Amino acid sequence: MRKNKVVKPKKVLKKHSKHKAYESKKTRRKKICIILMTLLIIFSSSGLGLAKSLGYNVLNSNPFQSPKYIRLSDKTKLNNSATLEDTINILIFGIDKNEERSQSATIFRPDTIMLASINTKDKTIKLISIPRDSRVDIYNRGGRDKVNSCFYYASLGLSEADMNNQEKLFDTGVTYLKNTVSDILGGVQIDYYLGIDMDALPQIADVMGGVTIDVHQDLYAHNGYDTSQIVIKKGTQVLNGEQLLYYSRYRAYVDGDIGRVQIQQKIMKAIFTEFKNKGTFSQIPQIYNLVQSMVETDLQFAQIASLGLSFKDFNIDNLQTYTLPGNFGNLGGVSYWIVNQSERVTFIKELFNIDAEQLSQDPRSD
Repeated sequence: MRKNKVVKPKKVLKKHSKHKAYESKKTRRKKICIILMTLLIIFSSSGLGLAKSLGYNVLNSNPFQSPKYIRLSDKTKLNNSATLEDTINILIFGIDKNEERSQSATIFRPDTIMLASINTKDKTIKLISIPRDSRVDIYNRGGRDKVNSCFYYASLGLSEADMNNQEKLFDTGVTYLKNTVSDILGGVQIDYYLGIDMDALPQIADVMGGVTIDVHQDLYAHNGYDTSQIVIKKGTQVLNGEQLLYYSRYRAYVDGDIGRVQIQQKIMKAIFTEFKNKGTFSQIPQIYNLVQSMVETDLQFAQIASLGLSFKDFNIDNLQTYTLPGNFGNLGGVSYWIVNQSERVTFIKELFNIDAEQLSQDPRSD
């Protein structure tokens, strides 16, 4: 359950909702103030005095540190908290709600699933992508399916009343997704989540003045299915919001969805670089107005402020990207990303310093 909403979630899980916003005008005004103060601290050194006056000593304390900072779940029988005590793991997922899907779907599936493992001491970021078609054990279901089906399976156990409760539906879906991804990565604890409506991408990019990125190939019309017309040419260039969204959704790659995963990682890195280079106080009102209904997170004010400040000292070269190892496969006429279990063990050891001997390989055959 979300403890402290930073922004109000957009209703992305169902096509229609009978529920109206519950917040009073006073609550909304308070939320606006929190967001503006947060961004002020992130983008302006003068915000430090404001943070301290509010009781947030963001430079001399670690708001992420809990009294019992155990980084792994009990199932691994490990505790390397001393090694990972400066690391925050944030689950990032995008719900790709476009106009066509909104007309036919009631529950939307995460189109992008990543774990950002951020070490605030070493100033490093590991961005780990879980392909949406990865065939994995779904939390609390006792069976395997694509990882992006977590919200669907979460809805099956809800009553009719809970199904009509957008907040309950979303929270349950997040729980299923967090636990499923944690299990995939050997039981590593996921501390926080950040859900983003992909429709926010073009608007944020435009406020930033575009995003500089190296487009590795010509992008054709209709997501690559119409090769008679080039929509975006190959090469390093500044993409506006709509172009960046088109690049993120493009599908005509030789290596299919994995190629798309690599592009999503590339876009994340480009946006991070752009924010470091262009982030200014003057953009705060526009950014807030754009993302308030498109982002959902359980990060608290002091945590966002601390993380934002620490990012100013990060070197973009220390942002490393990874993808869950596997291969394409077809089972029962359905295409999956089949996880290579032996490579997965090595993968987890390298990323999280977990002894591979203590991670059991899945004995079942895919």
